[in-house]
Amino acid sequence: MPATRRRTLRRAKNVRRPAKVRPAKKRRTASSARTKKFRAPKKLVVPLPRAREGRRLPPGICRLDYPRVRGYIVRLSYRRTRAGWKPRFKAYFGDTRHGGKAKAFAAAQAWLRAVTETGKAPAV
Repeated sequence: MPATRRRTLRRAKNVRRPAKVRPAKKRRTASSARTKKFRAPKKLVVPLPRAREGRRLPPGICRLDYPRVRGYIVRLSYRRTRAGWKPRFKAYFGDTRHGGKAKAFAAAQAWLRAVTETGKAPAV
């Protein structure tokens, strides 16, 4: 082998490179925080889903009729999560707990009306 052969230097993968220098962030002082205007949180607007033709129940309310589960479920204002689309507001109104089918439906309608008006879920 010739003695004049050069060795090529390779950069090792596990060697840490120096970090990039970033400019320092400006600190917020108490006086600068006070000068900014206070913004009240916006009221959450919860629109009702569109009604389909030939449907007896109002949009957002579904009837569950299974051997062990009988009642109404209300789902409203869907949001996207990592797992998929999930309702922001959800409540179940059972026939036995509310004293019958008609009373459970009336409770579901009242809850739906309260959520759409206030933007917050009342206690069931």
